[in-house]
Amino acid sequence: MCLFQPAHWTPFFLGTACILAQAANEFHVAPPPIGSDSHPGTHSRPFATIAHAELQTEAGDTVFLHEGVYRESVRFRRSGTAQAPISYQPYTVGQNPAEVRISAFTLIEPGVNGAGNWERHDGPIFKIQLTPEYGLGLGKSCVLIDGEPQKIARWPNAPAAFDFDWEAMASPLRATHDPSSAGPEAPYEGTFFTATYEDPALPIRAHNSWRGARIDTSPGGGVFRDTGIVTQSTEGSVTFRYRPFPKPGAYAAKADPYFLWNHLNALDQEGEYFFDIEGVSGPAYTLYVIPPGNTSPDQTTVEIKSREYGFDMNWTSHIHLKQLNFIGGGIECPVSSSFIVMDDLHLRYCGSGLDALQTGRAAVWLKGDGHRLLNSQIEYSYGGGAITLGTNTEIANNVIRDCMLYGVASFDSSDLHAHHNTIFGNQGVNIHMYSPRGRFNYNHCYHAGKRVTDSASMNSNYNGDLEGMEVAYNWVHSNVARFNLTRTEENGAGRPVWGGGRGIRMDTSPSNVFIHHNIVWGISAPNLSVTLWALDPDQTNYRNSMQRVYNNTIDGQIHIANRGSIGGIDIRNNICSEVREFGAEMDPHIVRNNFMTIGKFEPRWPGNISDNSLFSSATTGNFELRDDAAAIDAGEHIPGITTTFAGDAPDVGALERNGSSNPHWSAGALLRPKDARGLRFSLLVKPNGDRYLVVSGMPEGRIPDREFTLRLGPAVLQDHRLIYSTKTHRAEAYFQIEAENLSGNIPVDFSLDGEAFQNNGAVMDLQGSSLLINDVDVETTTPSGGTMHTISGRGFGSTGWTLPLVMENTTGEDLNHAPVPVIFNSREHIETGRMSPDCSDLRILHWETGRELKYWIESGINSEATLLWVRYGDDSPLMTRFSHLDESGYYLSFGGSGAESSGDSAIVYDYFPELLDEGLKVWVSANRLAETQQDGDPISSWPNMASTTFLTQADPSATPTLKFNQLNQLPAANFNGSDYLQINGFPSQVSDGLTVFSVIKSDPGHDPQGRLISIGNGERETDNVRQGGERGWRVFGVKRAYSDSITAIGSGRRFAGHSHYMTADVAELLVFSNLQSNSTGVGMDRIRKYLERKYAIGDTARGVVEAHRLLGPTRFYLGGKLIESVTILDSQTATFISPPLPPSGNREDLSPLDMSTLPIGPVSLAMTVERDGETADSEQPLTYVLPAYDQWSRDNLPQGRRGGLEDSDGDGIMNLLEFATSSEIPEPTGGPLFSVSSSEAAAPYMEFHRNTRATDVLLCVEYSTNLRDWTTVPENSPDLTVIPPSPPDESGLLRMRYSPSARSPEIYYRLRATKIPIADPPPRDAN
Repeated sequence: MCLFQPAHWTPFFLGTACILAQAANEFHVAPPPIGSDSHPGTHSRPFATIAHAELQTEAGDTVFLHEGVYRESVRFRRSGTAQAPISYQPYTVGQNPAEVRISAFTLIEPGVNGAGNWERHDGPIFKIQLTPEYGLGLGKSCVLIDGEPQKIARWPNAPAAFDFDWEAMASPLRATHDPSSAGPEAPYEGTFFTATYEDPALPIRAHNSWRGARIDTSPGGGVFRDTGIVTQSTEGSVTFRYRPFPKPGAYAAKADPYFLWNHLNALDQEGEYFFDIEGVSGPAYTLYVIPPGNTSPDQTTVEIKSREYGFDMNWTSHIHLKQLNFIGGGIECPVSSSFIVMDDLHLRYCGSGLDALQTGRAAVWLKGDGHRLLNSQIEYSYGGGAITLGTNTEIANNVIRDCMLYGVASFDSSDLHAHHNTIFGNQGVNIHMYSPRGRFNYNHCYHAGKRVTDSASMNSNYNGDLEGMEVAYNWVHSNVARFNLTRTEENGAGRPVWGGGRGIRMDTSPSNVFIHHNIVWGISAPNLSVTLWALDPDQTNYRNSMQRVYNNTIDGQIHIANRGSIGGIDIRNNICSEVREFGAEMDPHIVRNNFMTIGKFEPRWPGNISDNSLFSSATTGNFELRDDAAAIDAGEHIPGITTTFAGDAPDVGALERNGSSNPHWSAGALLRPKDARGLRFSLLVKPNGDRYLVVSGMPEGRIPDREFTLRLGPAVLQDHRLIYSTKTHRAEAYFQIEAENLSGNIPVDFSLDGEAFQNNGAVMDLQGSSLLINDVDVETTTPSGGTMHTISGRGFGSTGWTLPLVMENTTGEDLNHAPVPVIFNSREHIETGRMSPDCSDLRILHWETGRELKYWIESGINSEATLLWVRYGDDSPLMTRFSHLDESGYYLSFGGSGAESSGDSAIVYDYFPELLDEGLKVWVSANRLAETQQDGDPISSWPNMASTTFLTQADPSATPTLKFNQLNQLPAANFNGSDYLQINGFPSQVSDGLTVFSVIKSDPGHDPQGRLISIGNGERETDNVRQGGERGWRVFGVKRAYSDSITAIGSGRRFAGHSHYMTADVAELLVFSNLQSNSTGVGMDRIRKYLERKYAIGDTARGVVEAHRLLGPTRFYLGGKLIESVTILDSQTATFISPPLPPSGNREDLSPLDMSTLPIGPVSLAMTVERDGETADSEQPLTYVLPAYDQWSRDNLPQGRRGGLEDSDGDGIMNLLEFATSSEIPEPTGGPLFSVSSSEAAAPYMEFHRNTRATDVLLCVEYSTNLRDWTTVPENSPDLTVIPPSPPDESGLLRMRYSPSARSPEIYYRLRATKIPIADPPPRDAN
């Protein structure tokens, strides 16, 4: 048996010093005009092309590439050796490597290389005639304008370039697949069919106006993506030929997500292009664009992708590529190549795959042996990320994002080691695992399934023995494939409409695999979170599949697909919701010692445990075991798998608990040494006083290794916890500061590997406050105010009163889907005036994210036991982030004046629809009585929530009594052995049976025959429900096959005869005039779950309010005055609308509220935040300035030529610089903008004018010795002085002189003007 052990991995980085030590020669390359292939390739006289330099190399050589764009496709011919590789890397000065771009784009220069001229085609559309040398095949080209990718023209419009998310596509109301239309469609292979979509949203066009367009669709069940050719279109319909997978469930059907492209009709939006290769809408090879800003293409740089690959490594070996950027063209390593190392590369817009009728391509294509792709980033492509068809390949520490076809694929490969990669944003699969003896470890996979369904984040459909392939220590979550289990028979296929996504799947017939220590959550089809395969007799390893699944934590099911044999399947030590199979052959297998959080099928698998009280905060993505979790030390020791554990035995699940230390490993791409420069440090103090040092500034997709360590003076901080946003794709690391004696300003040292420490200049102010203002996004506004600003900081809390709320016993289902009950005393806060009498101002928020939860107050308004249910809306934090912190903290917020109730009963009724069943005739809760009655009051009338009638008792001696705080703080009705309530308004005839539920506690010595319900027909008791012999609180549910008339029905005794009295406390009673289902998850099961949750019977999810920790409102002040418009978005973010500058009558030093010049210049007001006597000041004031440039440009410049970067007078000087250096109406400047000293001057200097009326423009001097690297002169530099005017004047101009104290033989100067940004007005619906 193979032994697998978790291991710390140190990222591999090519060392420049090592390369130089082995290098035989150095060659230099720089783009023309500096470089020329006739040069000798030295530093001073470099080559011009990489291809020419490659021909000169031998083993051990290094080729240094200087900054610039290399528009070439290089086919390599020379090889290095293992001891002396040939290296290609940027030329580096200091710590800054040159930015080297290998581009597959061709510049479109009108009149050059066969290109025509730009013409205006129609409205905002421009066109230019090109030749076949421009662009690639259909759907393979890409267009850049000023370096930015443009969107391919399509209908409906794409929200961004390279978008393939099904949610932004069209959807037909009806679809027709014609099975009789089967036939060829030249020049393509395969069998095509005709289909029609009927969609009234289609743009109204002439008949057949879409003919020749392509349609991208994911038909039927959505498992596959197809490209069709439009043959006909009418108003509201489009007909096309397509090549579907040959099964009815894959044929065109209503609601298929689709879009139309490859047609001029689709070009209708800024930032789109259409390259008409086929001549569909005019002459072939015409490029049509609508440039951003409707600017003429003649004023921009337009490029089109014309080459598939940048580097072709055919017949080469031992080549090292480092720190290179590939734009449009990827890297191809054919089968003849070997040992190519690609380190720290950045590949954008590479690969192809939009046209599914052609073979898709990956950005990096690896055949051969021993290739390594390391520390790189691949992004934005309709193709794939990286594919290997070779042997002994390593793909490690890469971020691969938004590549449609896949992130990493391994087909016909072996011994692939794919580890520490972050992969997200794929149409279907993040990682294809098709590699015998492969290892897929420590990867972070999410946002698979953006285009198709039935897609697994990590998938293997290998047909045969995988020879011990390992899938371990991965984070797999948030597969967003569309999911709709409604059954459809369309096209004769009995299938769900859309089958959703999967997590880790062994598909079709793989065997001999280890799947262990993975965490899987947030899969759109949670019943398929981990899928195994029951092998058929004709498949390899039938009856001994060796599919071994150990120590995984899965917020969903382990699903055994197919009806073959489960022989050899071994499932142990996992936490999951269920283990299920569907009619498989039950050959010898092992399914034991698993903890099931739902466990309805646990009896099907003896030796397993049902338990849902395991996780710290599964709702927010922390599946760490609670201190008291039964899964701790409950695992079996499995040699080679559970190699290390903390207690007497391994824990069940993926995360081994070891005291308070963080059990998570680091999955996904890790920080590289160069990423250290961007790290930022800040302090967080939680409401409970816990202090954290927060590390941010990490690149997208990258996180610290577990060894990441900080030093704060004498304190060493380790064992960080992570918060990761799947919206921004950025992480933050949280280190808890436990040392009490740390305060003041302390430098922050950090180490990526726990050994070598460094400091990027960060200093931490440990002021100990739970409040902090870090930043105001835009620090300026106008005197009239009204602009929107964002404040970032820590500990903002809420603008209302807050009560901490802790969620207990939650799984990932809770709050995200299932509502959780919360009980608190609203009467206390209503009586003190903190809360509205009707609780309309109540809100429930998550502390860390500030998200407002949906809620519904079921009962108990203005009582000591107000019952509300809470759940996240569609923006659940688990959909956009996860956190390894304890984030079980929420809070109730109230006290907002004029707030309207936002309660929504649907959060309960959608999850427990039986409560809306028309058969529910009686639903009484003692907590409804507590709204109007006191403890000990008699119950003569009990309101029925299912009807307008009441349960009544006119005899005061026979009324039950209301008793407060009986179960989970909720009241109950006490029946003392002589009480009875008549049920009114019940149907007089029942033919479908009865279902009765109650929450009840029988008194000691009670009569087991006591009637909870008694039913009479005339004088005869025709049926009853007895309280039974059990004691203690319980949920009591029974069904009665009743079919008869009912003349009387009541609770407390026999309906007539005064016998069989009930002595019990009853908190709730429900009676249905039908029989509820016994099926799992519905009917009886769901009603019981509702009542158990509500009354906290068993280890059910609940919210506990910490009433003793009431916090006051958070208030923000500007210049000492309360800001009324603040909206707190989360604990770290708030927004406000700037108030007008107070008039001088209110503040002596401030100007009137008009737009005239501020006599004292800009006015700055300090910002402060305060809560419960604690305050914090912002280092940045809010400054009121006049929009001087805008006013000047309106007064002096022609309309349409007022932009700051325009040159309205044609003298080569931008308007903004004209304004900053002169107060005169702009006229063409005859000479240079500034003067310089003569060569005879004792000290060199430059002089320029500064317009003091340009109050919203920053003007600075910059200098350079090489015209590439520029340094800004600080405004307080002693080298920068004001020359007094002679004679004095009032022109508003200052004469400035810069005389550098440091001498340089050659120096260049320039002036830079920057307009100070003023915040925008808020949206119309802003508060």
